[in-house]
Amino acid sequence: MSDIEAENNESYLDDDEYEEVVVEEPNEGEKKRSVWRILRRILYVLCILTAIAAAIVYVVAKNAIRDGGYAEKWIADVHGDILEDVSYGEYPQQVMDVYVPRSFDPANANGAILFIHGGAWIGGGRWEQEAFAKMMAKEGYLTANMEYTLYNNDLKERKNEYSIELVLEDVRLALAKLVEVGEEYGYHIDRVALSGHSAGGHISMLYGFRSRTREDFETPVKIAFVAPRVGPVDFHAKTWDVPIRDASEDPQAQSWTEDKRIETMARITSFLSGVDVSERQYLNPDDKTEAAIESISPLYDIKPGVPPIFAAYGEKDMLVPAQNYKLLKHAFSELKAKSVGEVDSDDTETQVFDLLVFPNSNHMLARDPDYTLKWRGLFLSYASRYLTVPVESNESGDGEETDGAAETKAEE
Repeated sequence: MSDIEAENNESYLDDDEYEEVVVEEPNEGEKKRSVWRILRRILYVLCILTAIAAAIVYVVAKNAIRDGGYAEKWIADVHGDILEDVSYGEYPQQVMDVYVPRSFDPANANGAILFIHGGAWIGGGRWEQEAFAKMMAKEGYLTANMEYTLYNNDLKERKNEYSIELVLEDVRLALAKLVEVGEEYGYHIDRVALSGHSAGGHISMLYGFRSRTREDFETPVKIAFVAPRVGPVDFHAKTWDVPIRDASEDPQAQSWTEDKRIETMARITSFLSGVDVSERQYLNPDDKTEAAIESISPLYDIKPGVPPIFAAYGEKDMLVPAQNYKLLKHAFSELKAKSVGEVDSDDTETQVFDLLVFPNSNHMLARDPDYTLKWRGLFLSYASRYLTVPVESNESGDGEETDGAAETKAEE
């Protein structure tokens, strides 16, 4: 072995010539500081993501409110008075808001509009229809926006079980009160239009149709026309048997599964009809269940003589599927109904029906701003045709336009 190799071997074996490298473990304080730095970074990222998500939600909600027509400005000095929490019965839920136009037009002195909120008959509130009530009041019509008895309200004091009949009685009482309030402000209401969203649309159709087709159905005032939005027409299971879309396509799908739908519809059928209906009976109805389903379905009250109606639905609505408007359309085609624009103003024989389907909208009808404008225009067309009375033929008017009704009341 050479001298160089020997020298190298000796250097490898001589530990004294090399210092041992020692990696010191971080102390406890440094560990905690490191963890906190990581947590702060995570929290910072989460805050940014939350802010972005909130901004997206805000923009989406703002657009939905705007595009769906759910916002309407109201300036008391310009537009009129709002009478809040007007009681139309003895129970807490029997209240409504009344909108009195500032400008009193004798031509509109005989007509009013009652709006009914949605919420699957178990929730919701009159705030949902507030914008629409304001919208039509600003056009010169006396309007009201009502609460009604919900399934989850305490009914012990009512001494009866819940059913749709209880709700229809609420509408009857609200109409009577609206006529009474109108008299105080110079209105002589002899005709009222009904409008509502979802459950409210269902209620408006059921009340409006029965007011003209059932001799034993009492109403304090004539129903001039009905304007439901996404109102259920038929409660048979086949009407609601539609494919469930992926949740990524529509958030409604997250909770609206097939099993959930059957369970929910059986339950709704039960409490609206007052008849216990199991899921099995709902899917395969016996005579009693069939009668219960028909008793709460407006479809079975569509007969010659029902009030004029214009309905709005969402093509992509999963909660009230498109089959509902298709059944409605078919029923009125059987009556040879025509659009309001195709019927002469003095024609009282032809059945009037208009349907507006929002192509991109789900249950809230908030994805088609152009159709929202069409809906407003159609509402005004119906109101002008069926609520407005020319001054020369208005027995209650004196033929001259007066100051605002709200001001007249204040002077009294």
